[in-house]
Amino acid sequence: LLDNKRVELSENGEVQLKISELTKGETHTLQIRGNGKIVNQPFVIPTHQIGTREQFYALLDSYNNEKGNGSVNTAGWYVILTNDIDCENNTYGMAGASYWKGTFNGLGHTIRNIRLWGQGGLLGRPAAGGIIENTAFVDIRTTTSDTYLLTGYAQGGIVRNVYLQGEHCHVTDHGAMRNEDNGVVENVIVNVKFAEGSTAAAFSKKGNVVLTEAYAIGNATAYVVGDTETPVYANVEAFLTAKGASVTAENGWNEYWSFDEDGNLYFGDTKVE
Repeated sequence: LLDNKRVELSENGEVQLKISELTKGETHTLQIRGNGKIVNQPFVIPTHQIGTREQFYALLDSYNNEKGNGSVNTAGWYVILTNDIDCENNTYGMAGASYWKGTFNGLGHTIRNIRLWGQGGLLGRPAAGGIIENTAFVDIRTTTSDTYLLTGYAQGGIVRNVYLQGEHCHVTDHGAMRNEDNGVVENVIVNVKFAEGSTAAAFSKKGNVVLTEAYAIGNATAYVVGDTETPVYANVEAFLTAKGASVTAENGWNEYWSFDEDGNLYFGDTKVE
């Protein structure tokens, strides 16, 4: 059954689906019955497949208010990464009023080496329904003091199973990401170096924001503004000593996280360092 409708098997036992007849960005379910068992396999046909730097920038441009596209409705978009992407130290600016309402699923891949300006953060503002997941963002550096690294003034939305490593190159009070209005951050590690004199917390939050299994490494002045108890770990070694044992599937860390035989933590092929 496909979405509760019968489909026929080919002569060699394969299921042949007409992708053109399925809605992209929606979750479909293939149900297989046999030998007294029922297996349900959900799947999504992506609306966008991103495998190059040029495709990634084109995606950002398509809803970036800086490019005049802030009114574009990204709800229903399902974006996947098909490769790691090296942005080769190019500079990009995401305006604050650029709302992400779709799903950005990196499938364990890494985006690296980008210089960033603009209040939107790299991926704009996740709004209600927006999801950023399964991606490593490495060597993300800001070029202005009013920039968040990943999300800026996020209004709801979910960030989960993400590794973020970067640097604020100017004195700032802006952190790695800002979340508001019922946002969720879970199974996330941010490893951020702040310019000397900065007063930023690693995470900024306003309203009913839930932080679960979210950890901060670096020299932020606090975990979140006003939090004097949750630690910001000085380096990866200190984090792994204190919390490495909690990075398990039981705690929501998915298959893209792994340890090597020496105890080093990886997201996909990217070492957490």
